[in-house]
Amino acid sequence: MKKTMKCASPLLVAVLLLAGCCEKAPETAAELMERVKGKNFDNYNLVLDYGFTVPDVMELSLNMDMSQAGQNAKMDMKTKISAGGEDVSLDVESYVEGGTTYTYVPALKTWSTSTGEEMTTDFVNLAEDMTDVAVMSEEGNSYVLAIPLSEMVSSAVFEDLLGMTGSQTEDGSAVEDILASLFSDAEMKMTFDKKSYEPQYIDFNVSAEGVSFDMHGEFSGYGEVEEDAVAVPEEAKAAIASAAPEGEEA
Repeated sequence: MKKTMKCASPLLVAVLLLAGCCEKAPETAAELMERVKGKNFDNYNLVLDYGFTVPDVMELSLNMDMSQAGQNAKMDMKTKISAGGEDVSLDVESYVEGGTTYTYVPALKTWSTSTGEEMTTDFVNLAEDMTDVAVMSEEGNSYVLAIPLSEMVSSAVFEDLLGMTGSQTEDGSAVEDILASLFSDAEMKMTFDKKSYEPQYIDFNVSAEGVSFDMHGEFSGYGEVEEDAVAVPEEAKAAIASAAPEGEEA
């Protein structure tokens, strides 16, 4: 009996290990996003580059380097706009603390603050909201979600990226209609690691009648971003406090 148990024990361990490693793979976009959200990826870095070009009218490019820890974030943005033969560049540094955004413009050496809805880059929540129209596939060691861009035009993420705040207005709706037409056959792809379910990349590229819009984003450093790294600098709070009218809170 003892000899039998000695032989059975390694076999039992092997079976248990194999069972633990054979988690059923997600089959739909909804199942994938349920696993992704279950990991609670709150601390991470995101580098985002996108460009928007209208021939003979304007060309816009933006680079954003963002770090997030919980509900707080730090964003460094570099924007360049070429229009009418003129080039305008603007660097902006922003910190989000709860519902308040502190923004520093190096060229002006000034801090400003705003409350309410801050710029959002929560592509994970966006993908979760789009699971009813997204299609999941597998590419190597990754899962890929393909989401129709026409379904995303009115999302908060796109409104912020395009500067479409107030898209509920008549003008905003007109812009959405134009973009929906431009994006009618295009998709945004989000890539997730098969083992960890970590978001890896965001990609799309669309061009129609000379108008082009493209974006590429890379996620990294999950669980490595410390809250101190994205904390609002004391100089920012001091500058806002000193600029507030006497008797009013900053």
